[in-house]
Order: sequence, then C-alpha cells, then structure tokens
Amino acid sequence: MRERGGHYAGRPLRLVRARVEASGEEIWFVTSIAWLESYQVAAIYQERWQIEGLIKFLKQRLQPGHLVTRDVNGIQVMGSMTLIVALLPIVYRKLDSDRRAKLRFAQELDTEIVRQIVLLCGGDPAKMENFVT
Repeated sequence: MRERGGHYAGRPLRLVRARVEASGEEIWFVTSIAWLESYQVAAIYQERWQIEGLIKFLKQRLQPGHLVTRDVNGIQVMGSMTLIVALLPIVYRKLDSDRRAKLRFAQELDTEIVRQIVLLCGGDPAKMENFVT
C-alpha cells in the first residue's frame, strides 16, 4: 500500500492505494484520516462497502417511496420483514439435498405464520393445536 499527501479546503488528505487479494485489483482511497495505517483505512472502507451493499439491498426491496407508514416502529417492522423474506429462499435452497428437511421446514413455517396471525388477532394459539398438524 502507498500513500501520498495533499490538501483540500485547508485539510490534509492522503491517497491510500490497496490491492484486493482475490482479484489483484487496485483500489484508491482519498481520506483525511492521518492517524491510521494504510491497511487500517482499507479495512474500514471494506466494512463500509458491506454496509452500503446491505443498505442498497434494503432500499431495492423496501422501496421507501412505497412504505405504508412513516412511523419509526412501522419502518423497523417492514425492514425486519424484508430481511426475513429475503432469507427464506436462501435457507430453503440450503435444504435442497434433503427433501424431508424441506417439507418439515415448509410445514413449520406455515404453522408459525398461522400461530402469529392468531396472536395478532387476539386469539389463543393453544386452541389452534387441534386444527394444525
């Protein structure tokens, strides 16, 4: 990694160059952080891009312009639901080799969804045991 000094609006800047180990691609970062080593700056940006990827994913799935509520709790609930729904196909695919595990997963998911609906409607999930097998 190499760095080079510069200034912007009176603040000193550094150019940090890093190489991605897997692909060999060179990435350049411009930063005002002077107290960290170059490899630390690169590690921070790597973490940041993972977070940016998650935010992009959530924005695409949630489509904030189409949110039903602007309430903080409502947005948190929709965010959680989006993550859960996005993870379900991944979990389901992981069970691909075991048909019985897939069936059991689908049945348990179905039962839990019904149980949660009963709870949300003020019902007693214990009474539904007679109807759900």
